[in-house]
Amino acid sequence: MDRARKLYYYKNVVKRYLRDQLILIEDSKSDMERSLYIDRYDVQLRDFARALNVNEKHLDAIIKKEQQ
Repeated sequence: MDRARKLYYYKNVVKRYLRDQLILIEDSKSDMERSLYIDRYDVQLRDFARALNVNEKHLDAIIKKEQQ
């Protein structure tokens, strides 16, 4: 993936999806529901990090920083 495509993918897919997952985690009503959303977030974060060829920890930090 070239740089322009990665930036587009990050802005329009990755950031939006992971933010939505964080909102679902915050709004979950039970531990079971929260666990489901956390697991889903972790898997998607790993897959997006691989697709963008970046470190998973860095992507997580950026998403959470922008969330605040």
